[in-house]
Amino acid sequence: MSTNTKIIQSICFECHSRCGVLLEVKDGKLTGVKGDKTHPYSHGYVC
Repeated sequence: MSTNTKIIQSICFECHSRCGVLLEVKDGKLTGVKGDKTHPYSHGYVC
């Protein structure tokens, strides 16, 4: 991961589940999305 890459903890608003996600942002652009294993409800899974 480069020094210009940030991981931002967020939630998905696509449905009512509001799964926890980790957003990878590089040089100000979204480059990846994955489930957040620390989220208390979704535990890293996304629908």
